[in-house]
Amino acid sequence: MRTLINAFLCFSGIISLFSCLKDDVANPSLTRIYNGMMDSLVFNCVTNNSTNLLTLKMDGKDVCYYEGINDRTLNFSVGSKFTTSSPSFSNGQIRDARMGASLNISHQPMQNREHFIYLEFPDYNIGVDTLQYLDSLFAINENEIIGSEDIIVPSNFSDEEAYALKYNGGFLKKFKVNFKIPHINPGATGGLVLESSSLFGPQEDSYLKFAKVEKTREKDGTYYNLEIDFRCKLYHHPQNGRSGLFKEITEGKYIVKIHATRR
Repeated sequence: MRTLINAFLCFSGIISLFSCLKDDVANPSLTRIYNGMMDSLVFNCVTNNSTNLLTLKMDGKDVCYYEGINDRTLNFSVGSKFTTSSPSFSNGQIRDARMGASLNISHQPMQNREHFIYLEFPDYNIGVDTLQYLDSLFAINENEIIGSEDIIVPSNFSDEEAYALKYNGGFLKKFKVNFKIPHINPGATGGLVLESSSLFGPQEDSYLKFAKVEKTREKDGTYYNLEIDFRCKLYHHPQNGRSGLFKEITEGKYIVKIHATRR
């Protein structure tokens, strides 16, 4: 099963508390939830015959995400992104309006504790043809993953703007890797997404390579068969009450067929 999402809304229906917080101080509620999630995490590798998959090692242990296992589906998303000068969309000045793309193999709709790897592509300017952008991106074999060393906060930024840049990466010029853990409140319609990220620490030995790119045109549009090799380090978000290295990913490999449309 191949899924195309035509809106780049970060986890629609999930309320992320991170976007409403302005500093690095650990939030007691998040700390309690996060510690519980971390202590109960289970990593394994259950395979099937799916052609869409992600395999990797976390601290040397085999971990994999296959489409069809635990009702996971491939999700390739392209759409608009922006940041604001305040936590409120209604009164904040919109900055850095751009396009973005993401890739993951996850349970849709999200399920509590069904963790997954969320790969964000470098952003591109609004008005640029998506297929041309992907062609130019896939033509670059050696790519970098964003880390804390890439974030420079201008002195004239407000606290909210500095926070958004430091913990979201702003206009992404490199790939970004996040480890997402949905926390869904039983019987409720909302929840939050706890995360660790390449953005929260240095990435001096990290990389992302397009080992294979095949573009095909089928009746319903344009497809790309991709093999993506990557390596990076994931770091805890400080507001979770933990800091430093979470896991090191080695031998990461996406093998996927994505459906792309012009926007």
